[in-house]
Amino acid sequence: MPASLPQQHPKPPLNLNAPLLNANPPQNPNPSQNTNSLPNGKQGRKRRVSESTPGWHPVAKKKRPRSEGDAGTARALRFSPYSSSVQASPRNDERSLKRLSEQIWEDYFATRQAPQRYAQKLQLRDYLLSIFELAFPGCSLHICGSTCNGLATNESDVDLCLLLTKTRKIDQKFEARVILHQLNNMLKRSAYVQRCHVIYAKVPILKFRDCESGCDCDINVNNTVGIKNTHLLQGYCGYDVRIPPLIMIVKKWAKRHGINDASQGTLSSYSIAMMVLHYLQEPCQPPVVPSLQMAYPDIFDEARNILDLSLENPSTRIPNGGSGNQETLGELLLGFFRYYAEQFRWEDDVISVRQGRKYPKGTSRVWFNKFICIEEPFDLSCVARAVHTKEKFNAIIQRIKIAYYTLTVSPFLESIMSGS
Repeated sequence: MPASLPQQHPKPPLNLNAPLLNANPPQNPNPSQNTNSLPNGKQGRKRRVSESTPGWHPVAKKKRPRSEGDAGTARALRFSPYSSSVQASPRNDERSLKRLSEQIWEDYFATRQAPQRYAQKLQLRDYLLSIFELAFPGCSLHICGSTCNGLATNESDVDLCLLLTKTRKIDQKFEARVILHQLNNMLKRSAYVQRCHVIYAKVPILKFRDCESGCDCDINVNNTVGIKNTHLLQGYCGYDVRIPPLIMIVKKWAKRHGINDASQGTLSSYSIAMMVLHYLQEPCQPPVVPSLQMAYPDIFDEARNILDLSLENPSTRIPNGGSGNQETLGELLLGFFRYYAEQFRWEDDVISVRQGRKYPKGTSRVWFNKFICIEEPFDLSCVARAVHTKEKFNAIIQRIKIAYYTLTVSPFLESIMSGS
């Protein structure tokens, strides 16, 4: 079934025709000029190292190691290298969050999925469907995930759902695996497919790479909840122009620091999207977006026909009333990290985008022994169940805290993207 192109969202209040801001400092127009030289061209005498000299340790009376940093840098970042507390830079200071907002927008427009890339994925879907119909007449193949919901880059994987029946559920533990192995044998005969293999999980997938487009692909069988939450995220991404770039920059940050891989026991991209949306609902005041499932129950009704969801962009049916929240992307990103670093109670609360709020775990078995509790909006399972060890959970929380404390003293995108 053909899928509609993602809706083109209105551009933010940013002059996109102007050249991108230069992040590099201006170069000296006369490189041969020594800024340390005296006006008559003679070299000045070397200063004697004393207690007043930056870099001199006044207690030990010796040169401070380079690893402790430079005192001038410390003063520029508004903290003392000898103090254990970190002071946030004043909001009216020249180091405001304006440049951070510009950097997030620039990164979004530079990396978001191009229409040509989306067309390649549609062509791949049609090719695969022509193969699968030989063994399963009447089946349909649906693109879901970031490719359709507005959160894709040109490097994003292609998530596909092979829909064999709408009248009954297919057992994912046994029946789905048998079908995926059958598809595996069929694709191995194709000259355009390589590295094809089945991965066992709660929802098993067939993973392979398309040689023609270079796309990595994941196929599941009858996982209709994936089509539903793709439809839901598409609605959220169309509700406010700030939502897609904010989710995408948090995903990029998480991937850069090794905490965006469910197969390795960390957060899936869908879990990250739910965390961002939760922050934009209840903790962020005034909210950027409400619970769309509660505000528009007819559009996001769980009983709707799956084929209808694939053909519809829900944001076209949602009135664009605008949000009362006027914060910039930089302010929202800092608020996101602050909330999860200092305010959210990981051991007690459940994130629910469906209800637009958090609620206590209570005694429900769904959240028993779960380190991160994020409710799936349709089947109410735990989205972040992949985080199943204390070690991985601690690593995620540590990275969030480091990002928050870093942005308070150096509000630039490169500050949180550096490191490993």
